[in-house]
Amino acid sequence: QKTMNTQLANWAEMRHDFMLYAKQSYGGGNGCSYPYGYIEPVPDLYKKIQQLFISLNELTNSEYLKEEKNLEFSKNYYNKWINVCDTLISMSNKILIGKDFSKEENLFLNSTISIGVVGCNDAVVGWYPELYWEFNPSPEYMTDFENRGSNSDDFIVADVHTIPTDEAGNMVGWVLHAGTGRINMAVINAPTPDGGSRAYIGPVFSYYEFLSNDFKRLTNEEWREMDGKPAFRPEFTNLYLADKDGNSPNGEKVSLYSVPSSVEKEKPAENLRNLDCFPNPFSGNTSIQFTLTSKDLDNIIELSIFDLKGNLVKTLINEYPQGKNYSIVWDGTDSKNTNLPNGTYIYTLKSGSNVQSGKVSITR
Repeated sequence: QKTMNTQLANWAEMRHDFMLYAKQSYGGGNGCSYPYGYIEPVPDLYKKIQQLFISLNELTNSEYLKEEKNLEFSKNYYNKWINVCDTLISMSNKILIGKDFSKEENLFLNSTISIGVVGCNDAVVGWYPELYWEFNPSPEYMTDFENRGSNSDDFIVADVHTIPTDEAGNMVGWVLHAGTGRINMAVINAPTPDGGSRAYIGPVFSYYEFLSNDFKRLTNEEWREMDGKPAFRPEFTNLYLADKDGNSPNGEKVSLYSVPSSVEKEKPAENLRNLDCFPNPFSGNTSIQFTLTSKDLDNIIELSIFDLKGNLVKTLINEYPQGKNYSIVWDGTDSKNTNLPNGTYIYTLKSGSNVQSGKVSITR
């Protein structure tokens, strides 16, 4: 499931013309040393990455790149990746067959990340950080590098599929989006050679998906303003994803021993509807977002706008669900597509006998 989450986030990045190179594992805490490293044994992945950089290296010999200023730097950078992948392939195969590492491979593992000089504020070195383009081992660079995972500057979203009409032929303009959010911290237990186990900590991607209507295609800037709401995480992440208090996105406590051992034992996780509206207040368009539960899928769902006197202003959707994650765009008009006056309105979501509501304000 962790791998599936990472692959989906990877796919969303690639649909956005980004290339994911690798994900890292690292040790740490309050100290400044990195005593252990762990290599995830996926030799096929490292072979594909290696082939990518072999191809890039071949391009540097092209006639078109002879005048490239950073040509020599590029060649050295590609060769570094090729050599590292060689070692990762060898070590992965040894892990899978239970064979011991060589002395050189142990040295490689122990030099993944290390402090160049004693002290928390000194330069960071090692083969892993050097895989980043134009890596600079200064403390200032590392501080900037660590901060990137805590803000939304790098979040991306891609509209990956469009459904113009529903099965009855009504124009709906559904657009499926895939996106990435903040880097998640993973804690993974792995066996040690002495028969024990050790916990490793490292970053993994976060993947999101949701459905908009009226052919609304979010830009990266709009997606970043939405700030990666938990409602748009895939349902399977409820089995292992937890906040600082140990609660999953659906509000339930996550147990270290709660992940089922087989698909047959899994029970559908029930998401809260997480009905929300953003931006609020708004002047042009706003997006009403919600996540349905499994029970909602059997009912017609209705999302409507009312004024403060309870009069129906506009019905945005009235249909059987096409999925669980929704982002419905409202442009501040009534059923006749006339702009409504400034003020506060009520948006209401109905599913069977269940009703949820919220307030939204227009400020043109």
